Amino acid sequence: MAVVINGNGTVTGIAVGGLPDGIVDAGTLATNSVDSAELIDGAVDNSHLSDDAVAVAELAATGTASSTTFLRGDNSWQAAGGGAWELISSTVPTVVVNISFILDPTKYTCYKWMLSNIKPTTNSNRLAVRTSTDGGSTYTTGSGEYQYSAGSLSSQASLDQNGNQNANMGVMNNQQVGSSYGQNYEVMIWGPHSTNSKPHFHYLHAGENSSGNNLTSWGSAHRSTSLDVDAVQFLWETLGTFQAVGKIHFLGLKI
Repeated sequence: MAVVINGNGTVTGIAVGGLPDGIVDAGTLATNSVDSAELIDGAVDNSHLSDDAVAVAELAATGTASSTTFLRGDNSWQAAGGGAWELISSTVPTVVVNISFILDPTKYTCYKWMLSNIKPTTNSNRLAVRTSTDGGSTYTTGSGEYQYSAGSLSSQASLDQNGNQNANMGVMNNQQVGSSYGQNYEVMIWGPHSTNSKPHFHYLHAGENSSGNNLTSWGSAHRSTSLDVDAVQFLWETLGTFQAVGKIHFLGLKI
């Protein structure tokens, strides 16, 4: 039976249940023949679409869809904007004297290290930091190159505070830690890529001293000169090695 639209707008000839499947296809519709202004509000909603009816591959968007991008209002896949911490690496220390990290000025403005349950091989030790201005080829160790101030408090000792303007390296805590106990640090470096300001570190520490007593410490350190720092190295002050335990998470604050 033919479909008839009479003079008063009544449509006849459509069987119960609507039009047969496939009777109206893309070739039947003129370009833009049905636009948003001609649709009743809510006429096409989630309940009218089958699962995965519009797949990512069918979107005419630029860029690459992935777990780290989102579809922006200009129909492009983009990475998250600046101001977010991004995990750069997560590693388990090996038995080495020092552990180094390269800094990328094109992606990050500040950096953070989360050192959990790390241990030195030598007792009565202290974690230290050095910096590089040549991408890690060399690290500065000269006397007077670093300044630091630190405080620490043990459950079996009074508050200990100290400062030094001639440290051979930026010392991360003042009281000595034990090789048998896990040490936990949060270390940040502020503005390492600026050539007009001194690169500053600050840290918080929770662990145990060489006697096994609870120990917390805090402090800051900086290079004595204004230089662009592009690599950082962690080591133990008495030059013992790291034990192959714990984990180091290295994060960057995105530009």
